Amino acid sequence: MRKFIAVLVMGFFIVSCQQISFAAPKSDPTLPNKITEAIKKLGSPNKTDQKKAFKDLVEFGTNAVDQLNGVLNDKNSDKEVVAYTCDILGEINDAKAVDPLILILNHRSAKARYSAARALGNLKDKRATGHLVSVLDDEDYMVREFSVIALGKILDLTAVSPVIKKLTDSNGTVRAAAAKTLGQFADKQAVPALIKCLSNDDFAEARCNCADALGIIKDPEATQALIGALRNDYDYKTRGASAFALGEIRAQEALPFLIDALKDEYKDVQVFAGESLNKITGLSHGRNQGMWREWFKMQSPANK
Repeated sequence: MRKFIAVLVMGFFIVSCQQISFAAPKSDPTLPNKITEAIKKLGSPNKTDQKKAFKDLVEFGTNAVDQLNGVLNDKNSDKEVVAYTCDILGEINDAKAVDPLILILNHRSAKARYSAARALGNLKDKRATGHLVSVLDDEDYMVREFSVIALGKILDLTAVSPVIKKLTDSNGTVRAAAAKTLGQFADKQAVPALIKCLSNDDFAEARCNCADALGIIKDPEATQALIGALRNDYDYKTRGASAFALGEIRAQEALPFLIDALKDEYKDVQVFAGESLNKITGLSHGRNQGMWREWFKMQSPANK
């Protein structure tokens, strides 16, 4: 009897679940008005109201896209509201927003322009590539920076050459973003420019990102520049990135310099040097400089 009741209950549970699974979701007839009200609150002077409206619109998701696109298409929209709208559309990530966002790349407000660039990067739609390239010389450095970052997310290789040119931008954060994006592209045509930037740039983050990019690309042509950075760069992050990149390249000629780096004043550099020594030689001496030096000495033809 108990077995029969258990089977009956289980059968009822399965049927109930099936009914729930196949039930069509009920639409909320008030949703369009809620979206309209939330968009209005994006322009509120009350920051709490703004934040709640932003959160609500992201949660409304694709249901809100048409009305949000309407904000971007309206030339009379407040510039702050336009910027918030771009960010929301970037979070929702619906392809219907691509064309309206592209239009905002030429908006009078720099904040709106860089918000549109950032959103287009999140959407990763190649239709935006040429338009993002066209604003790489924008007067505002944040527009240039976020456009470069967006191109690194879209990964359309037609943008490699324009991004290479940004390694000589007047702003250090733009150069740093360009170096990172070129690492994401992993295209060897960027190697000469990355080497030059690593060797000469006065902005540490740009040099560090160049070293990272060269490690991703793995072109042996970068070996000497990376050794130079490992030995002489004052920025420990750049030295660490260079040590790591030399291991990715498997640069035999870097061995004595990596061994020297095991005594770098920063532990991170020591760790990357030890890992690269392991990658290049297959040996596991960790960060024991004495053992590495003894091993390296034994590799001399005179000791064989």
